[in-house]
Amino acid sequence: MPSTQFAKKMLSAYVDLEPWEEDHDRALACFAVEEAMSFGNLIFRWVSERDAIWHTRVLESKIEYNEAEREEWIEIYRNWLGASERLLLTIARLEGQGFEVRGADEFRRNCDEARGISADDDVISVDEALINLRDEAIDEHRRERTHS
Repeated sequence: MPSTQFAKKMLSAYVDLEPWEEDHDRALACFAVEEAMSFGNLIFRWVSERDAIWHTRVLESKIEYNEAEREEWIEIYRNWLGASERLLLTIARLEGQGFEVRGADEFRRNCDEARGISADDDVISVDEALINLRDEAIDEHRRERTHS
């Protein structure tokens, strides 16, 4: 009997190790996801800033509107989002297991923004219509000033 009791104690200690190892593995996975997300957030901020600069230059008539370039920006956002969607699933799983995934809120906001940009082709193309209306209004205003 003493051998079986000792065996049970040893087995109990062994069984207790497994959850610790699993938690440790999940914590390491959480760190890896946080690093990947941080890189993803950095790329998103960089792309967004460059996209905003392009739009500003177009609106200020410093460069001409180019539909192909607009499509390239949308494709960049779509590609970023495609890579990011995989991380969202892992983040949700880790959070469901009780882990705090640092940077997840910003990452989700960036994903939402990229989804909006990717999906709203019609809204983005309004930019060109607004540019044309603005240019027409400026031209008309100038014509009125020169005729007075």
